[in-house]
Amino acid sequence: MSNLLEYKRYIGSVEFNSEDEVFHGKLEGIRDLVSYEATDVEGLKRAFHEAVDDYLAMCEKKAQKAGTGIQRRVQRASSA
Repeated sequence: MSNLLEYKRYIGSVEFNSEDEVFHGKLEGIRDLVSYEATDVEGLKRAFHEAVDDYLAMCEKKAQKAGTGIQRRVQRASSA
C-alpha cells in the first residue's frame, strides 16, 4: 500500500485523521504549501488532482516558476 499519489510529475502525501474521519495530504517537493482533503479515497484523488492543477494555474497567473515536484529533486540528488 502506498501513502503517495502521483499526477503530472507531482507527488502528494496521504494521511488519515481517524478522529475527524478525513483523508488529507499535501504536495511534496515544492516550497509552497498546497494541501487537499476529502472524506473518501476517490474524493482525495480528485482533490489532489485539483490541487496540482490549481497550483500550476496560480504559478502561471503570477508568472512564478512552479516547483518541479519531487521526482526531479530526487533525480538531481542521485546524479550528484
